[in-house]
Amino acid sequence: MFNLFSLCESIDLYLFKIGLRNLSKLAQNTLLITVAAYLIYPLRFREKFLYYRPMIVTVLISLLFLIPSGILSSRYTPGKGLTKLIGFGRNTQKPFLPEIYQLKPAMSSKYGYDGQYYAQLSIDPFLKQDKTKEALDLPQYRARRIGLPFLAYFLGMGKPWQILNIYSVLNFVFWILLFIFVIRYAGVKDFRSLFLAMAMLWSTGTLVSLERALTDFPAVVTAVAAVLVSGRSWIIAGLLFSYSGLIKETSALSFPVLIEPGKTNRKRLILSLLVCIIPLLAWYAYIYLRLGSSSGMGSGNFSLPFYGFIMKVSSAVTYLSTGREGILGIQLLFELLCPFSLLVQALYLAFSRRYESAEWRLGAGFAFLFAFLGSGVWEEQNAYARVLLPLTFSYNLLIYRYEKKTRFALFFISGNVGMFWLAYMFFI
Repeated sequence: MFNLFSLCESIDLYLFKIGLRNLSKLAQNTLLITVAAYLIYPLRFREKFLYYRPMIVTVLISLLFLIPSGILSSRYTPGKGLTKLIGFGRNTQKPFLPEIYQLKPAMSSKYGYDGQYYAQLSIDPFLKQDKTKEALDLPQYRARRIGLPFLAYFLGMGKPWQILNIYSVLNFVFWILLFIFVIRYAGVKDFRSLFLAMAMLWSTGTLVSLERALTDFPAVVTAVAAVLVSGRSWIIAGLLFSYSGLIKETSALSFPVLIEPGKTNRKRLILSLLVCIIPLLAWYAYIYLRLGSSSGMGSGNFSLPFYGFIMKVSSAVTYLSTGREGILGIQLLFELLCPFSLLVQALYLAFSRRYESAEWRLGAGFAFLFAFLGSGVWEEQNAYARVLLPLTFSYNLLIYRYEKKTRFALFFISGNVGMFWLAYMFFI
């Protein structure tokens, strides 16, 4: 018992040091009660635990709603709804659409974030206004990602105020859809189901997309939906991948899901790829007619193989060695851990080569993309964690399906230890 109390004291001290003061006593008491019950009634405790395990897992998985609901409640502004999620900037370098000036949505920061451009696209998704081009920082680049703006326009029935509020919460709708997908895929049989749900629903890439109304998360959720239906209907899967590509063009790296080794005949392969590609090409042609040739896609997005990764790790080690304390120190630690977690994910897919698995084909292209990301993406984990979100989802689906017991634990920890920075921030 002395060792047990020493362990509790250590946990309490550690949680206090890293800022989780509210959880320290809870963790200590929970551990004491659980271990005491096991020591006093070992066989009965095990029987009861196994009997109630699905119920316990169900309750714990339900608690995953804490963070999304917390984000929604913290971003609500009376009279302005949830428009603060969009990330409009008070001093953005581009003029807003006239509708934005009239509606006066909530401003979240000085310069805002990418969501403000997609939200304005949702007001004019057909690019009819000349001022739409003026309102976008990279018009052709942003317009390619029309999937989410068009959905907001359709659901908002063309009314700007409704469109903005609908656009701001669409990521949360996709979050609920993914929650349902995970439950259907894994059930609530054991704690591996809980860990899978956590890795996908609480990942930094997921939460930053929710917080800033971005396109990354909805795109990969749509791709996951395509994976789930690919074995039953290749046409529906193709349409879902096409829509995923309209949400974010890098979803094309997941199109190989439709190619089942040894099963897909040439005719079906051609037809399925046409279903994916034709809507994208048609929309890109429309963009060219409305906006002209492309004006770029952001600087520093790509580099020589692993150069961006090496530079990121080098800078993270340098900053961490300065001995920063508190929240900044923890953030710098995650900036080092996150790239290595993504490296584990990429290497797992590279060496496992489960061609027959739709889950593997979902992320294989992003494992390749990992090597070529440039310094512009590696600048902060809020960027690279969401760009590589399909890799994270693919990795966790694979280890859930193929790895058991100790191997699952090792792969889960090594591949996800750096992926929960925003979840950590929510609880301190």
